[in-house]
Amino acid sequence: MTDAARHTSSGPESHPEMRRPLRLLVVGLEPVMQKLIERHLESGNLPVTCRAADADAFLRTGDEAAWDILITGLDTREVIERARQGNAFAPVIYLSETTAGPRCAELLGAGFDEVVDGERVDALPTVLERSLDRVDARRRLEWAEAELARGARRYRAAIEQTQELVCRYDTQGRLTYVNEAFCQYFGKPLAELVGLHLREFAPAKDQIIIRRQIAMLVGSGGSCVTVFRVIDRDRKPRWVRWVNHVIVEARGVVHEIQGIGQDITAQKEAELAVAESEQRFRIAAECATDLIYERNFDGSDVNWFGTRTHRGGINLVLPGSYEEWLDMIVGQDSLRVRQALHDHLKSGSPYELEYCVVDVRGRRRYVVDRGSVTFDEQGDPYKWIGAIDDVTERRLAERSLRENQARLNYRLSLERAIGELSSRLHAGETQRDVASALAPALARIGSIIRADRGYILELSDDNTQLRCIRQWCADGVDSREDLFNDTRIDDWRELFDAYASGETVYAAHTEALETRFATLKRLMLRQGIVSIVTVPIFYDQRLGGVLGFENDRDQNPWLAEDVRLLQTAAEIIGRAIGNIRNRQRLVETNRKLESLDRLSRALSGHTDLGDVLDAVTHSTRELLGAAHAWIVFPCDPQSRSIRLRSESVAPSAGHIGTDRSALHAKLPDMMRRALDTVAGGPLWSPSPGDTSTDTGDTGARLVAPLRVRTGKPWLLGVEYPPGETPGKPDCDLFAALAERAIDAMSEALLLDELRENEMRLDEAQGIAHVGSWEIDWSENRLWWSREVFNIFETSPDDFDGQIKTLFRFVHTADAASVLEGFETALERREPYDSSFRLALDGELTKHVNLRCVTRYDDGDSVRTIGTIQDITAQRVIEDALRQTHKLEAVGQLTGGIAHDFNNLLSIVIGNLDLVLRDTGPEGRLSRRIGAARRAAQRGPDLTRK
Repeated sequence: MTDAARHTSSGPESHPEMRRPLRLLVVGLEPVMQKLIERHLESGNLPVTCRAADADAFLRTGDEAAWDILITGLDTREVIERARQGNAFAPVIYLSETTAGPRCAELLGAGFDEVVDGERVDALPTVLERSLDRVDARRRLEWAEAELARGARRYRAAIEQTQELVCRYDTQGRLTYVNEAFCQYFGKPLAELVGLHLREFAPAKDQIIIRRQIAMLVGSGGSCVTVFRVIDRDRKPRWVRWVNHVIVEARGVVHEIQGIGQDITAQKEAELAVAESEQRFRIAAECATDLIYERNFDGSDVNWFGTRTHRGGINLVLPGSYEEWLDMIVGQDSLRVRQALHDHLKSGSPYELEYCVVDVRGRRRYVVDRGSVTFDEQGDPYKWIGAIDDVTERRLAERSLRENQARLNYRLSLERAIGELSSRLHAGETQRDVASALAPALARIGSIIRADRGYILELSDDNTQLRCIRQWCADGVDSREDLFNDTRIDDWRELFDAYASGETVYAAHTEALETRFATLKRLMLRQGIVSIVTVPIFYDQRLGGVLGFENDRDQNPWLAEDVRLLQTAAEIIGRAIGNIRNRQRLVETNRKLESLDRLSRALSGHTDLGDVLDAVTHSTRELLGAAHAWIVFPCDPQSRSIRLRSESVAPSAGHIGTDRSALHAKLPDMMRRALDTVAGGPLWSPSPGDTSTDTGDTGARLVAPLRVRTGKPWLLGVEYPPGETPGKPDCDLFAALAERAIDAMSEALLLDELRENEMRLDEAQGIAHVGSWEIDWSENRLWWSREVFNIFETSPDDFDGQIKTLFRFVHTADAASVLEGFETALERREPYDSSFRLALDGELTKHVNLRCVTRYDDGDSVRTIGTIQDITAQRVIEDALRQTHKLEAVGQLTGGIAHDFNNLLSIVIGNLDLVLRDTGPEGRLSRRIGAARRAAQRGPDLTRK
């Protein structure tokens, strides 16, 4: 350590003990050696005082005065012992003019710190310097220990007063001590906090950080810094930074851990807020092309920081010394740079130099060198730091900027004109506002780009013709508006195909046009046009027009910047026109929605077809402002029975409804023409002068076929007063009203069919004596048809919709079995079929048959649908039939018995005939046999009866 550094640094040097001179004690030296030491101290200007002591007295009692370094010519152990008794840490130097030789190692082993003999007497200054440094270091150590003790006392007193969170916890994480700030932060007294685990103050996600912190400190000792969240006394999460130190026992075992916490919630929130900017900064730093260099004045080497190859920048083999770097500077800049750096060293101010160097490819690169020199307290430079930035591209850009300054001023004027156009168009709300904004903008842009003529062309809605909506001409230039308005798109198909693809067509000279634009080229030559630029205008996602400028007198180069700005102007114009059209469409849409809503309100509550037709004609006429509206059916040109089903006449045109013979005469042709146009759209709008449909007393007419469920279409028509012609919004609204009329008519027809079908079903059920019923299990409600009321002989007024009503009329003898069977069918999810008796009022009994099936959804019964049939007459017929069957069975039984009886009588008669033949006809026996035979012959007659 140098003398300047030893006595000018901060810290312990401020202590009085450190500022006093070092004390050198000389014992037992020859006068020559003592003179040598004094001469060296005087020549070195060292802060040391020197005094001599008697050798014998020193060996007996030591030296009572304090000393820092001992130099002695005595080589005995007694000298070392006395020296260590007086100052245990002071360096002891053995100095002799004789040669110690091999005894040097022995002396050093005996306790001497340095040995200087006759052969090494020249090293005495170095030894003194080294000893002085040792004493200085020892004094610093003693000062540090004293400061440490004072700091510990201050630390203990400050712990209780600090606003930081101070705590101690054992190796398990349980608190053993907290300061007052800790108690206030968590809102609990010391008695409640001690013994709690540190994890109890943190959210669940941060508790793992605490476990890792304790494990690391217990395992490796030392200290660590952790950051995690805690829950404060307001139950809000807060970020706290903890500095943790282990407290070890004498055996080196961790006893406790002390943590000092600081609330860094605001810092954390700030870190999150600047995270994105820091990320961008890191990316920029990684991509930076600056070279940082550092040069120390104690040597000529230069340290470079940064990459050696930079994208688009310096590509150098960096030299190892600063002189080599200066040699790489181009000659005309080298002397200037050297002189500037020399002047900077004198003034000490920061410098910024720009000069040229040659890279490894032999290219000249312009760099800016910024730096400054750091001086020590004596005013001597000791470090030089700077940064080199490649500014070649900037130099080239500056030169290009100067060259294009005039062009930029021109472009600014053009951009300003386009900006003003954008502002005016943005403020416009109607077509007239847009037109008034286009006129001055067209003139100003044309003047700036030095054109002779400018125009804006708009395509028709059917994309077949052009219309010039604005034109500007310079002084002395003829207009071409009539030529534009007569242009048809088919004559310029190749040109407008290019426009549709977004292509800008321009040429500085007519001959430079591409061959595919031959038609345009011929027109330019015929009209004397020298230069042209045309930009397509798009709105509503289609080609809507063209922005163009022409020169008749001089060629115009049409620079790429001009073309891009004109394209921007075309986009602005397209957006403005599109916005106006969108507003118009919005108004038309709102009108259409309001009209449809009015029509819906007019149709609400009408279920009869005639009422619906009247509401449609009346609302359609009012919403369109027409004089007359009508609906005819059937819409068949071949039909001879065309009926006017509904019509509505405006009060101001009452005469229209007085004589409709002309209209009826024209209807077949109108229907034929309307039906022929259905493929292209459901609308037919002849002009007022169309004699084929003109009735003579009306204006234009709108007709639309209404295709509903009747097969043949209906026809809806409206007629305007003479001289009035509907616009496209009216036609669109009429088409929407026709669609809504179709829906309303279809609904009315469906309701008619539904009512008719219900009537037929009721009649069929009445004829068959079969009624239908339905149970909605979600609402526990029962419904049944009119025939069920007839079967149960009850009225709808007595029907309460309860499920139990279905079984209320069951005969008491059958009720239990019917309910049990019905419930069993529900449980088994089977169809139910049962016949039972009804007990009605007046003790009338009917026989009915009940059948039903249940539908299920996700295992739950949803709906049960069934029928009930009156089978009383069937039961009477069945009883009569059963009686007939009984009589037939008895007859069959009787016939069989008679047949068997006749067979027995035949045997009897046959045997009687044989006996009579043997006995003869005479005699008493013969008479008896004859009587028996006659009796047997009457038996068959009896069975036949």
